[in-house]
Amino acid sequence: MAFPKQDITAETVARTLYENWICRFGAPSKITTDQGKQFESHLFKFLAALLGTETIRTSPYRPSSNGIIERIHRNLKSSIRCHTDQGWADALPTVLLGWRATYREDLEATPAQLTYGTNIRLPGEFFVENKSRIDQTTFVGKLQHIMHKLRPVPASSHNRENVFIHKNLPNSSHVFVRHDGVRRSLQLPYQGPYKVLSKSDKLFKLLINGKTSFISVDRLKPAFLASEDEPPPAVGKKHEPVTTTTRFGRKVRFRIDPKKSTLTLEGESL
Repeated sequence: MAFPKQDITAETVARTLYENWICRFGAPSKITTDQGKQFESHLFKFLAALLGTETIRTSPYRPSSNGIIERIHRNLKSSIRCHTDQGWADALPTVLLGWRATYREDLEATPAQLTYGTNIRLPGEFFVENKSRIDQTTFVGKLQHIMHKLRPVPASSHNRENVFIHKNLPNSSHVFVRHDGVRRSLQLPYQGPYKVLSKSDKLFKLLINGKTSFISVDRLKPAFLASEDEPPPAVGKKHEPVTTTTRFGRKVRFRIDPKKSTLTLEGESL
């Protein structure tokens, strides 16, 4: 289901969910969302708590964590772009009609067949007279047999990318987070370090700027912090200033600070 809206504020999203899904199909047991502000708002969380619905958040900058929906969004945009002669909001119902009547190989049925028990009639079928007679008893029995055979088929994963995970990452108390957004000039690719609150095989729960956030492990690298128990590094011997005399008879001393790697000139200015 898709609904054209002028904005995606928390109030608009909550009202659309209630009026178009909950009032039609009832309250879902779980809702999977990204970490958008409209889904993190108090209004949306209050609505989910009121309905008794568990909210599941995907990790940011990780489309594969909700790959089926991301693929649907990609195909939906491609389908809408085919209707360039009209606005996308006007083309959306026709695009959704085609989707509901399209046969899915992974489901071995159309979405309409799984929802309503039969395929929907397309507009072209309205003008074709169907003179065939169907035995209602045979049809109902065949339909029941098909519905009993329907089983959810897990979608296959086509991702073969090998992700590098640092061997010390599971034991790290602090980590750096890779910034996958658009970076400014000279901006560092990693941010942090941030404290690790909890860990799993795929996600880390981090404390970022006073808020908790779930980050995928492929965006993390361990932070090696200096221990407070370690002795301070030994300071090299003190370098005596070097004094030299210019050809005009002026004396200049060169003092080198090994800590700061700076050069200080003392004496008369040249």
